[in-house]
Amino acid sequence: MKTCVFAGTFDPFTLGHKAIVDKLLNARKRVIITVGNNPEKTPFLTESERADIIKATYRGNKKVRVIIYSDVKDGYADFLKKSGATEYYRGIRDIADLEYEKKAEEKNKEIYPDIETKYIFANKYSYISSTFIKERIEKGLDVKKFIPKKAYKVVRKILKEKQKGN
Repeated sequence: MKTCVFAGTFDPFTLGHKAIVDKLLNARKRVIITVGNNPEKTPFLTESERADIIKATYRGNKKVRVIIYSDVKDGYADFLKKSGATEYYRGIRDIADLEYEKKAEEKNKEIYPDIETKYIFANKYSYISSTFIKERIEKGLDVKKFIPKKAYKVVRKILKEKQKGN
């Protein structure tokens, strides 16, 4: 069994993301979930808020490790090598995601030559995106049925804190 990485912005972590991690957990020794920022996006949640949501989802599961990309000070490639990761998974909802990820794969091959990029499809939850959830939040609509059950309390707490700040 292998150790793999599932990286993303997870802004926020959805049932689609959870479905992918759960699939990986069935066939892998360990899954490292890396929370990062995409320079093409303006994040709704901080990296630590996003990591907290994922940690709540997998609390008590020793096969899951959640890290924040910017917290890796010695270099991400070195971190991956030390962690024993051999596979780098990207979640795919549709053809547009696949096209975007195929372009990123070439860059990743240069940076992480020892790690194989693989794709995993969201299937049942392909209609759920972080953008969809953020739009619902901005409209004041409930997102409970799109967020992992164990993480919903954390999401609500974060949203209440953000409302106080406005």
